[in-house]
Amino acid sequence: MKTPDEILKEIEWAERKQGRGKLKIFFGMCAGVGKTYSMLLQAKGLQNLGLNILVGYIETHGREETAELLNGFEIIPRKKITYKGIEFDEFDLEKTLELKPEFVLVDELAHTNIPGTKHNKRFQDVIELLDNGINVFTTVNVQHIESRSKTVEQITGIAIQETVPDSIIELADDIEVIDLPVEELLKRLDEGKVYLPDKALLASKNFFKTGNLISLREMALRLTAEKVEGDLIDYMSQKNIEGPWKAADTLLVAVGASPFSAELIRWTRRVAYSLKSKWFAVYVRTNTIDDERFNHQLEKNLRLAKELGAEVITTANTDMVDGLLEVARKNNVTQIIIGKPAKYNILNYIRKDNYIDRLINESGNIDIYIVRPNKIKSQDIKKTQTKRIQINLKDYLITTLSIALLSAICFPLNEYLGYQTVGLILLLNLIILPFFVGRGAVIFGAVLNSIIWNYFFIPPLFTFEIGKLHDVMTLILNFVVAISSGFLSTKIRKQQGLVNIREKNNLALLNYTKDLAKAKTKNEVIQTTLNHIDKNIDSNVAFYNYELNHIASSREIHQLTNKEKTIAHWCLDNNQIAGKFTDNLPESICQYIPISKDEEKFGVLALFLATKLSIETENLINNYITQMVGIYEKEESREMIQKMELEKESQKLYDTLMDSISHEFRTPIAIISGAASTLFDEKVIDNKEIVSDLAQEIYSASKRMDILVENLLDINRLESGKLKLNIDIYPLNEVVIEVYSQLKNSFGKRVVKLDLDRSNPLIKIDFGFIRQALFNILFNTCLYTPETSTIIISTEMLPDKYKIKIQDNGFGVPDEELPKLFGKFYRVPNSKTGGTGLGLSIAKGFVEAHKGKIYAAKKEPSGLIFVIELPYEK
Repeated sequence: MKTPDEILKEIEWAERKQGRGKLKIFFGMCAGVGKTYSMLLQAKGLQNLGLNILVGYIETHGREETAELLNGFEIIPRKKITYKGIEFDEFDLEKTLELKPEFVLVDELAHTNIPGTKHNKRFQDVIELLDNGINVFTTVNVQHIESRSKTVEQITGIAIQETVPDSIIELADDIEVIDLPVEELLKRLDEGKVYLPDKALLASKNFFKTGNLISLREMALRLTAEKVEGDLIDYMSQKNIEGPWKAADTLLVAVGASPFSAELIRWTRRVAYSLKSKWFAVYVRTNTIDDERFNHQLEKNLRLAKELGAEVITTANTDMVDGLLEVARKNNVTQIIIGKPAKYNILNYIRKDNYIDRLINESGNIDIYIVRPNKIKSQDIKKTQTKRIQINLKDYLITTLSIALLSAICFPLNEYLGYQTVGLILLLNLIILPFFVGRGAVIFGAVLNSIIWNYFFIPPLFTFEIGKLHDVMTLILNFVVAISSGFLSTKIRKQQGLVNIREKNNLALLNYTKDLAKAKTKNEVIQTTLNHIDKNIDSNVAFYNYELNHIASSREIHQLTNKEKTIAHWCLDNNQIAGKFTDNLPESICQYIPISKDEEKFGVLALFLATKLSIETENLINNYITQMVGIYEKEESREMIQKMELEKESQKLYDTLMDSISHEFRTPIAIISGAASTLFDEKVIDNKEIVSDLAQEIYSASKRMDILVENLLDINRLESGKLKLNIDIYPLNEVVIEVYSQLKNSFGKRVVKLDLDRSNPLIKIDFGFIRQALFNILFNTCLYTPETSTIIISTEMLPDKYKIKIQDNGFGVPDEELPKLFGKFYRVPNSKTGGTGLGLSIAKGFVEAHKGKIYAAKKEPSGLIFVIELPYEK
């Protein structure tokens, strides 16, 4: 029977696959094993069947046999992108989406795209192709898988720069391992079939060492096996097939609170290591036990299993055998390891503890290993049992008192009620008792109930003699019903307790998932997790990053002392829980939980606990952490992509700025240099007219450089946030007249008309900044309008604002370019050269610093209108 979670997972899986293209990865241990060759060979076979297959991007690396296979394929032309003066060829995603083939071949999945393409990484291009229903063949090496890259770096000593997330492997519909013996690969390297001779020599001394290649080969095969195993379990779940299918060994060890469990765990670890197989440590909670010693030993055993590499699973079930088999079948377990009881007698059958025979009989194709642990001191066993015996004694006392009290009430009424009715009343008490006491007390109660009913109520009274046969039968049936109903009620009570625990945890996880979906940043993900953990432990929880800097808290901020930092560092470095209520450095003020995945360590969770956590609460917190790490990783990837986009944009702006500045500086410097060198000519120096012209050229060029430097300083002030306004009262027309005077020589033959407000209103502004803004607009107008243009500058006072308007009848700009005019480094396409594209951006910054508004509009029939609006203040 599938659980609701499993059904939901299947629905989500089906929705994800619907309408999506299929991904096949040709996977290898390193370059040169023949991934691209195999991909082309397989694609050739599909093409012969009439399928539409296009080559999106193939890298032959100069291998002739690979290049020959390209014959007959339609190849999508590569996109040409110029970056830092160098032209690069890239996969053309847009063209491929436009052609929409059935299959497309995209080599080198881990490739990083050149800035200027749609996505930063090629695997993102592939995902978009799949989302559009296009099937993709691609190639990748094991060292480029994110979770394996650090291990490869440790083995080879070479840093892996380009990686793809592990989710790409999970996304793949098929993975084909292209394997090659190490000796054969080294032979291909020597023959120049992997790299060109100069690169081959370097590779053989570094990456392509025998030991490295053996390790990479094993890693590639293991990762593929893990993928296939996951696919097998998913298939069995979707088809509701009961396992196991013994395609590979998977072990499961049953863990409890007994000290014997630690030895079982170590025994299973040794077997799993020798078989190179996956293994689980499973605890089945059959009832709720509030016993500190019991829970402490259980936690210790589960922690040991986790440290030794097991996947720890805790589940709730009224029957241990059913719980173990349920987990085993879900995970395609082939072998279950259980401990052999130290004592074995008839009580095992009565208490239903004969789990060994039941497990063997009900396990089907799963193999059962029964391990006899070495002897353990009796006091170690008693530590996990003492308090449980005390709880049982309390149950016996409750049972005895309830039966005695009810018998005392019924005894004087026996004559009126009849002993049969009294028997039913006593039986009703036994049916109710199991909701409050354990199974042993119920059995004791059934025996006591029969004795009291016989002695005090069934004639002849005060004897154990029964005069009538039907009374004997009634007594026996009463006893059987009492036992049966008692057992049933006990089971219902246990089941209800387990259901309540499961329901509470599921509700908590559901609420957490809903809140987590609203988180937009890494810090919000962390804060949401802390708040939900706080609800379960009713105490402050804090998160510290790997450097132990405080990131977030559920309540008050708590900075770690040097002692606490030492404990937290130990927790992170050893990837083990440490601190309060643990066996590792328990003298801490809080408990530390390492937050990591694979080999990446994100930080540490600090729990300021007043009491020890229960097993259920620990499991819930672990579930929170697992989900948090998954979302945290996604947010980290998203922020990394945004950072890369920002860096790409910054690089673009930097390149534009450098191009503009170099051009802008070069021109006036060349003019000044040429004019100055001419002045050294004796023939020129005596000609006053030529000297005057040269002086004018030097002045104009230096003025141009001065404007450029001012613009750079202004944009720096605007972006640094250090812009401070020096507000005073000035006549509005005075600003316009001063800028007009400054630019009088720049207008040339252009006709400039002033239409100023006659009232010459007073305005509160920073005179220098508004003058500069107006100067930049007018200078821009002079630069990009014909010599015969007419420029009109007008001022106007409105009820709530002042307006300065600059109009020209030049060429104007296209409608779609108007919103971009005030962007940094922006220049209208095909416009006249000159300028850095900063003038209008600076004008916008200065006007908005006054809480004003600046915009451009098209003038009919031709030209452009710039409008500055400044708020009116009384």
